[in-house]
Amino acid sequence: LYQTRHDYRLRPRYLLHLLPVIGYILLLGHFFTASGADKLAYLKDIDSVPHYLLATNIAKIQHFLYLIACYRLLMKHDKTMRELVSSIKHRNLRWLRNILLIEITLFFAWVVIFGLYFSKELYGGINLIMSYLLAYCGISQKYLFANVGTEQIAPILEESPTVRYRNSTLTGDDILTYKGQIEQYMSEKKPYLKNELTLTMLAEQLELNPYHLSQVLNEGLGESFYKFINRYRVEESKRLLLDPAFSHYTILAIANEAGFNSKTTFNKTFKDHFGLSPSEYKKNNSL
Repeated sequence: LYQTRHDYRLRPRYLLHLLPVIGYILLLGHFFTASGADKLAYLKDIDSVPHYLLATNIAKIQHFLYLIACYRLLMKHDKTMRELVSSIKHRNLRWLRNILLIEITLFFAWVVIFGLYFSKELYGGINLIMSYLLAYCGISQKYLFANVGTEQIAPILEESPTVRYRNSTLTGDDILTYKGQIEQYMSEKKPYLKNELTLTMLAEQLELNPYHLSQVLNEGLGESFYKFINRYRVEESKRLLLDPAFSHYTILAIANEAGFNSKTTFNKTFKDHFGLSPSEYKKNNSL
């Protein structure tokens, strides 16, 4: 939530997630008042204590459900960022998705091999490694909503477009008018050449509310901001690939000139549009 919500703050309802822990502490109330010898005896045979086994299995299932919930949240985040920015490099939290997939895979593999019995040492060791990895990557992660204008784009973060634009004042005619103005501006001014262009930046250039710009793109053009901008970039790159003045440029240099800041994104977007990689397209159309 901290990484994917621009307005994240701790809320009282989040304390509900502590209920299983509090319940187990209460269940162990007798342990904390027992003598040292009784505590040692209890810990020695803890693996055979029914309520301990039940509690640990519940904790493992809860852990797995949290992994699934986090993965779904990341998928939603990816869709949200495509409505706000033209480049998702450093904003898509791919590292976090990969860590979650590793944990989910390990969990399934372990259950298939050993059932719900987990070696405390190994299970604890894996969790410790993952915790350090998450901490390091999380600290290194830049703020995801930089230059996005979070105050203005809050309505855009709604999941459903129907909900997102239900209070909009734009009419169908307004959307058509703005659509023409936007396309003309894109052709004449080429704002897409700025590789860190965001919805808010383009809205400021067009003197439009970001919320309305998003609506025009979604309802008037049927595209997210990310797809809209990269469509212009890929057309620009196609022109540059065949321009003799850029014949000495590498594929990566062409991508940068067209506004892309990731060769991977450039290659994928280009192939999605033309069915060929940039290198294949240039080779097939060279004189």
